[in-house]
Amino acid sequence: ANTFRMYVNTAYNGGSVRYNNIYGNSAGFGINIDNVKGTQNSPFVVANNFVYMGDSSTATNNFGIYVQNGSNLVHVLHNSISIHGATANTAGINVQNGPNVDIVLHNNNAAHYGGGLALSVEAGFSVLQSDANNFYAANTDAIRFAGADYSSTAAFNAATGLDANSMTVDPMFLTEDMHTCMADFDNKGIAIGETMDIDGDSRNTSTPDIGADEFIREETFSLGPDTTICPGNSVVLGSENIVDGTWLWNPTFDTTAQISVGAAGEY
Repeated sequence: ANTFRMYVNTAYNGGSVRYNNIYGNSAGFGINIDNVKGTQNSPFVVANNFVYMGDSSTATNNFGIYVQNGSNLVHVLHNSISIHGATANTAGINVQNGPNVDIVLHNNNAAHYGGGLALSVEAGFSVLQSDANNFYAANTDAIRFAGADYSSTAAFNAATGLDANSMTVDPMFLTEDMHTCMADFDNKGIAIGETMDIDGDSRNTSTPDIGADEFIREETFSLGPDTTICPGNSVVLGSENIVDGTWLWNPTFDTTAQISVGAAGEY
C-alpha cells in the first residue's frame, strides 16, 4: 500500500511545508499536497525540503512532491528530490488529478534514478511559472507536460517557453544526504524571497543556489581582501556565510569559526 510521509489536505489561505528531511524506502508519497489553496497575497509554499524516496533494489511507486485535486496558488521552491527504484509514470515533482492552477516551480533540484520522470504535469494550464530548476531522469525523458515527453529542459523550453534558465544535470543524489557542492547549481537560482536553506544557512538574496541546500564552493570561498593593521593590534578572521562546518586554520591549527591574529601572514 502507498503511504504518505507528509500529507496536507484541504488547507486554505496559505501555509507552508519547510525545512523537512523526508525519507521513505517503500512505496508512497514524500509530500502530498491535496486540495490546498493559497491566495495571491499568501500562497501555500513547499520549500527547502530534502525528499528521498525508494529502494534501488526494488521497483516501487514512489513520488516526491505531489500536488493534486484542485490545489491552486502552491509555490514549490528550493526542494532537493531523489527518487530510486520507482516504476514508470512516477516523478520527482507531480502536478496531477484535477484542475490545479497557478502552480509555481522555482529553484528545485529533482532527480529520478528509477524508471520515471523528474517532472510530470498532467495539464499545461496548471503551471503559472517554472524556472531555474534542475530536472534529471537517468533512464527516461526528464519531463512529461500535458501528455508530451521532453528529454531535457532545453527541449521543454523550446516547446513551452517555460524553464528558460533551467538545466538537466545529474546532481548525484545517490543517498538521502542531498547536500552538494556542484558548480552547476551554485548561484544559478532566481530570487524568490527564501532567505534560509534547510540547514538554517542564509541564502544569497539575488542569486541563490538551486535546491534545498545553500553552499559555498572551495573555489569561490574568501575571507575578503587583505587587511593592514598597526603593530600591537589584532584582527578577527572568520566568515558569517558559513553556519555549519568544520574549521582548521593554517598555520595556527585553531578549529574555531573565528580567530584573532596580530601577526602578519597568510591565513
